[in-house]
Amino acid sequence: MDKYEPKRLKGNVLGDLSWYWRATRHPLMGLVLVAPLLIFYEVGTLARVGGDEGQSLRNGADAWVRDWCEQFGNGGNLIPPLLMVVWLFLATLRRWDTRPDRVISTSLGMVLESLALALTLWLFSRLWPDLLKHYGWELQVKASGNPVGLHQGDPFRAALPLVGAGLYEEFLFRLVSLTVLISLLGFMGIDAFTGFFMASLLSAWFFAAAHHWGANAPPYDGRVFSFRFAAGLVFSGVLAWRGFGIAVGGHTLYNLLVGLPGTWNHA
Repeated sequence: MDKYEPKRLKGNVLGDLSWYWRATRHPLMGLVLVAPLLIFYEVGTLARVGGDEGQSLRNGADAWVRDWCEQFGNGGNLIPPLLMVVWLFLATLRRWDTRPDRVISTSLGMVLESLALALTLWLFSRLWPDLLKHYGWELQVKASGNPVGLHQGDPFRAALPLVGAGLYEEFLFRLVSLTVLISLLGFMGIDAFTGFFMASLLSAWFFAAAHHWGANAPPYDGRVFSFRFAAGLVFSGVLAWRGFGIAVGGHTLYNLLVGLPGTWNHA
């Protein structure tokens, strides 16, 4: 694997872009971008409120994983964030020799790229119903009020589950599931490209369907389901070509754009 050599590329615009493209996909940059969000979510959830009310701020993939981890005892709640950090840390150690050294400037670029991804997804979500209608797939839409159960009067508490969703959905439905599925398909003799395509389809379906599971989940909505399925495919591509950090950043910023009180509406 190529080593990162920013000094040799200095002054060459195309070379700098090539270096940035590779640097953002390094696990170290994923860890750098994800760590502040993880600290905000975990500390905020525990410190702002406690008990059953605190647990209500956890949703989706995070809630499922923690429910499963509770069987390991009181310390089970620490397993999900530790698992994410350990996964990225071990991946970073594995590629330590190729780590980028322009961490701050690369991080700023990743934040801007994540914002661009979030805005593109938002625009895509607004065009989605017309796109479906154009191809003859006009789906019934049900009014769902406040489907994610946000705390409309407190932006901080409203932001916590949105950040948690961006973190743990990308970790579970993209990083972990794609890695496992591609490995299993490769073991079955399926080539890497076909395996990635098949794994992305399966992961995107579970990602979309999971939002309608559970007693407190919103009712099935074909338009929203289809958009989340398409978004799942997009995030799979982002993970593969732009890295875990940008996938989490784009997902989280999109959630905040459409989910915080006073911001843009849902897809």
